[in-house]
Amino acid sequence: MKLSRAMLFFNAAVFFGVAVWCLVDPHGALSPVGVVTSRPHGATELRAMYGGLEIGVTAYLLACARRPAWHSAGLLLCALALLGLGLTRTVAALATGTFNELHPLLAATEVGGAVVNFWGYRRASR
Repeated sequence: MKLSRAMLFFNAAVFFGVAVWCLVDPHGALSPVGVVTSRPHGATELRAMYGGLEIGVTAYLLACARRPAWHSAGLLLCALALLGLGLTRTVAALATGTFNELHPLLAATEVGGAVVNFWGYRRASR
């Protein structure tokens, strides 16, 4: 199996895992980082944004994994999405002084994942 395809499957598995967690238990998944809601329609929004969107990303990554010509596009999506998450999380937390114990770990994981996916993108684009 090509490395780029394996990377896409790994990314898809991570996005899918987070999606299922957020769909099944949005409060349990998101409350450790301070995202809570007190009304049922708030939980619906959390499920849609964190569960539904990540299911869509998972489907796209699986489609990319099936088509070698799409490998680089899928890896670029992962790289940019993770970089956006990690940098925004860091800048927002620093600007507001609201880092909790998970934010540095999440930001490092996201930025690290972005670097690995950028590497995979460049490798697949040759």
